[in-house]
Amino acid sequence: MYQSSADMGLAVPRNIALYSLLTCLIAHACGLVPGDFIYTVGDAHICATHVRPLQEQLQILPRPFPILNINTQKRVIDCFVAADFKLVDYDPNQKKEMVLKISLLIAWPVGSIHECHSSETIFLCSVILNNVQKKSPN
Repeated sequence: MYQSSADMGLAVPRNIALYSLLTCLIAHACGLVPGDFIYTVGDAHICATHVRPLQEQLQILPRPFPILNINTQKRVIDCFVAADFKLVDYDPNQKKEMVLKISLLIAWPVGSIHECHSSETIFLCSVILNNVQKKSPN
């Protein structure tokens, strides 16, 4: 999977877990054994407020991966419910708190940025807007 932009603190771990589950689910529904899930990120970034929790997380030794068991009686993707999945030997580390700051970027047809929220994206928005305005014939 290719993702053009991703927050390494929150989005990437979630995406790896969800798309790996989807890979296993599709393989199960097709009667296959899942292979590798390959995840590529174009713009990998870390929010300023996530640096310290991620540095702390890097000091923690990883634990063995759990085993995912999927209900063998079901094969149709649309019929699965949460109870059809079991994680065996799941031993998570302590949770690291990271706040998600939501930014709103509205792209109009001409490609300009109309509005942006969050102090962390103001600079990015201004850079994008300046580049768009420089390329605009007006």
